[in-house]
Amino acid sequence: MANTNALQDAVMLTCSRPGRLNTEVFDCAMAEMASKGIEAQIYSHPIGFQGHGLGAGIASGSAAGRPGVPLRLGSYISIELNTATAVPEWGGKKVYVMMEDDAYLTEAGWRFFQPRQEQWYLVGR
Repeated sequence: MANTNALQDAVMLTCSRPGRLNTEVFDCAMAEMASKGIEAQIYSHPIGFQGHGLGAGIASGSAAGRPGVPLRLGSYISIELNTATAVPEWGGKKVYVMMEDDAYLTEAGWRFFQPRQEQWYLVGR
């Protein structure tokens, strides 16, 4: 979960600002994850009245040789992404931690509407 939270921070706080191209945000966040040795995927999309709304998404498809779309102040987005982390105690099997939470764009980056999950919710028997 710490790796997925680090990816959220990269997308939301380090790399995103109004006017920045969605392709630049994707490249910036993925470079930060590579520098930390974190395997990551980003597939964030705008939200609206019809599910996936109009606007700039942040995803690998947006960075694949396409011209970028600028982020707009006040836009809404679903910050949807995941990381894969090998767990030594499980023989190196990768565990994927996926998160999707809605946010809005401020001058300082994206802000969640509700606080993000930062610890596991353990359910007893």
